[in-house]
Amino acid sequence: MLFKLAFNKTMQGTLRVSATTVRGSDHVLAIYDNDEAFTRLLEHSELDAETIGSLKGSAELAYGSQNTPTCCEEVELTEAQLNLLRLGEAKRLYA
Repeated sequence: MLFKLAFNKTMQGTLRVSATTVRGSDHVLAIYDNDEAFTRLLEHSELDAETIGSLKGSAELAYGSQNTPTCCEEVELTEAQLNLLRLGEAKRLYA
């Protein structure tokens, strides 16, 4: 399924990743202790090197207001990849 991922990182280093299906029907939010925790999971996700590099870059550049995420990376993720990235077990948000 195609997801848009948005990233926020606090000054303390906590990384928040929100994932929304491109059709907008499903939203999840995961919080990591730091961007390196997310990066380590990415390395085991079986995504292609270009996608991993792009997601790592977005996570590293995610400093800013909690209300204004570093914008979106579109990525195709399987259910297994969502679970590996801890997005399958993340808090689901509903409008």
